[in-house]
Formats: sequence, C-alpha cells, structure tokens
Amino acid sequence: PPFFFFVGHGIKVAIFDTGVDPDHARRHFRHVEDIVNWTDEPLLRDSDGDGHGSFVAGIIASVHPACPGIAPDVRLVSFRVFTSTSASYTSWLLDALNFALFLDVDVLNFSFGGPDFEDAPFVDKIHECAANGVVIVSAVGNHGPQYGSVTNPADQIDVLGVGGLGLSPSTVRTVYDSFECVICMIARFSARGQTLWEINSGYGRVKPDAVAPSMFVRGLSGENTCRLMNGTSMAAPLATGMAALVLSRLTPSQRSTFGHVGFLKGLFLQTATRLPSFHHHLFVEVLTTDYTCVGDWSLYGVLVIADPEDSWFASEVALVDAAVRRHGLSVLVIADWFNPDLLRHHMSFWDATTLSTWQPVTGGANVPAINTLLAGFGVGLSSHVWSNVELLYLSGSAIIDLPDPSFVLYANLTQDTKKERGVDMGLFKEDMKEMAIAAMVQIQSGGRIVVYGDSSCVDSSTVSQMEHGM
Repeated sequence: PPFFFFVGHGIKVAIFDTGVDPDHARRHFRHVEDIVNWTDEPLLRDSDGDGHGSFVAGIIASVHPACPGIAPDVRLVSFRVFTSTSASYTSWLLDALNFALFLDVDVLNFSFGGPDFEDAPFVDKIHECAANGVVIVSAVGNHGPQYGSVTNPADQIDVLGVGGLGLSPSTVRTVYDSFECVICMIARFSARGQTLWEINSGYGRVKPDAVAPSMFVRGLSGENTCRLMNGTSMAAPLATGMAALVLSRLTPSQRSTFGHVGFLKGLFLQTATRLPSFHHHLFVEVLTTDYTCVGDWSLYGVLVIADPEDSWFASEVALVDAAVRRHGLSVLVIADWFNPDLLRHHMSFWDATTLSTWQPVTGGANVPAINTLLAGFGVGLSSHVWSNVELLYLSGSAIIDLPDPSFVLYANLTQDTKKERGVDMGLFKEDMKEMAIAAMVQIQSGGRIVVYGDSSCVDSSTVSQMEHGM
C-alpha cells in the first residue's frame, strides 16, 4: 500500500518529557493511553507547562489538521520526568523505564539528554530495555558545533542517536513556500560526535546515527494551534514516528526477529540520503586509553594535547619523552588557566544529583600535569590566570620556563589577580606585562615541543561568541 496508509497501528510509544497537556490529549490524539507523573510535583501540575512534551508528542501522533503527526494511530504513553523548572533525577527515569518495560512499550522517545555517560544505573537500564526489544530513540543535544558534545543516552550503542538537519537562510522561504526538499546541511546547534564513550563501554565514537529535520518543525502549541520550533528535540520524534511506521508493518514473528534498534539503524542508514562530505581528509586517531597502550610511536607524527584535565602516569611521561627523543614525535600542547586559590575559594558548585557542594580539581587545564609531562624538556607554565581579550587570549597560562635556544612569541598580558579572587576585571594597560604565550623547542635529533598557553582560540564556542560580539 502507499506510504500514507501506514499510520503506526498497534505500536506503543512512550515519550519521556514534560508530559502532555490533557486538553491536547483529548482533542488532538487518537490514543493517549496514559499520562504518568514521575516527578515530585503534584499531579495537578501535570499539564505540560512549557509545551515541550506536547510538541514532541504531536510530531509523532497528532491528528491536528494543521500539524499532523507521522504515525497518528500509535498508542501513546506520556511519562512526565521533568518538573516545571526542568529538574529531573535518575531515580525518576529508572522508575519510568521499569514501568515502560512492564507496559511492553515498543519505542521510547527521549528528546533530552545529559552529560553523565557514567551514570551506571541509568546506562544499565537503557541496556536492559534494548535487550528486551525496546527501540530507544534519543536526541543528541543542541551543544554544537563543538565535537564530542553528544549527550547520553544518544551516545550509547543500543540507542538511535538523532542529530539535526538545518537550512541555509536562502532556502528557508523555498521550503515553506513551495515545499521543495532542500535540506542539505547539519544544523549548527546539533551536537557532534565523537562520543565520550571508551572502547570497553561503547563501540567507538561515531555519532549521531542519523539526522532528521530540526529547524522550523511544525507541532502543537499551548493554544490548540500549531507553531514552529528548532532543536534536536524535534528531530528525535521524527525518527521515532518513522520507527513506529516500520514496526507497524511487521508481522509479530518478524517483529520478534527484526524489531530492535540494530535493524532499524541499518534500515535507516540504507534508505537515507548521504549528505555532502565536509571532511578535510586529515587522519586523526583519537586515543581512548593511556599512552602505554600505544604500540609503535614511530608511526605517529604529532601528539596533540588540548586542554587536558587528567594526570599522566610516570610510565606515560617516560614513553612520551622516549618517543620525542628516539622516534621524532612532536608534541603540541594547548593549555589553559590554572590557579589553586581560585579553585579552592571561588569555584565550588552545588551538585543537584549528590545534593552536596563540589570543588573542582583542575581549572581550565591541568597545568601541574602538563608541567610534569614537559619538565624533561625544560618547559613549564605558570599557575596564574593571564589574558588579553584583543588577542582572544581569554584566560590562559603564561610560559615561564624554556630551554635555550627556543622560539618564543611574547604578548602583553594582564595577570587577572582579581579574577583569581573571584572578581571580574577589565584590562588596563598599566597592569599588562610582556609574557610568553607560545613557544617551540627543537629537541636535538628528535621531535619538537610546541606549547600555547590558552585554548580559547581553538574553542569553537568562543570563536562563535566573538563573531556575534558577545
């Protein structure tokens, strides 16, 4: 039969979000089986105050004539797992996931994500759901264009992580005036891989699994009308609706064999349109283990260390030293600020998960660890915050130890002593001091050590803010 006769009949979809407005449920959906509140707010507030959950549900199954859903005949279950202030806890999600398993849900939609891919109870519960044949679709997040910004659970192997397609400004009118399909680029806000998963927990670092429209997506509004919204939260339910359509066309025996996320990933990739490549054909291997696992250092030209937070084992320091001196390996270090007083007295924060105050161990970068790594080459960084906004050197370290000879770039910097005390300050010429911000050291019969004291210039978010005058 034609595609438009596929309506998702017999498929149960659970939406983890802010709930669904009961009025919407009555007027604009065929089958909303339940709206379950898992938060600590009263049931009376289970009306989806910000409309996010209703919008997501509408993309999947709305029968509103102005903004119809993809699979209007699915059986919806709305799980409210966010409060009116967007708060949520792992325990709420675990309860909701257990109930979804009890209800024998076919597809789960997460139009949200979090940074903690090491939240073991939640991660394990996602694995359990997938192992029981539940197809899990999750938005990758809106933290683009930075790489490594995919949120959990979209970064898991058994989850269909969905990124966002965007429109160039010149094509927006074309799309919505003549309905021509000209979507051809990743939305700037869409999160990118690589994921933060290590090989022993994940399956590499390739994400998202697919992309779907995420700009000017039409859905239900709070006034029983329709509106347009942007974000990967809008892309995920499009994929969820597609999954429901596919599953609805399978027989029970076929569904038991093919009704899992692995099959749907393969099917979507096989039938999707490949986007033009933006790869610049550089080969970069991302190290997912410590340096002792590198077999042959002579195969590598440059070790890039950008804004590190972890320390290195003594064995790793020795390996890098030997690789530079014996195999000609070059090391590029892009550092950032570090100041013990600032960390100790002014950088504590409240963690809502553990309900306790945390203090950071490192600043912008783990400068003490960098100094340990580079000590054998005579290179060292300061433990103060230095900056020069005009140079886009926003909060870095200065290079204070170098061997002779070295190639050095100096700049006038301000030592932000007030910032180190937790007070913002501007730049004043009388506070400026000429300091080394970049240096290159040629190791005799070996590679090179190149150090730059601040990571702002290579941080895409900082560059974007400067472009917009922020």
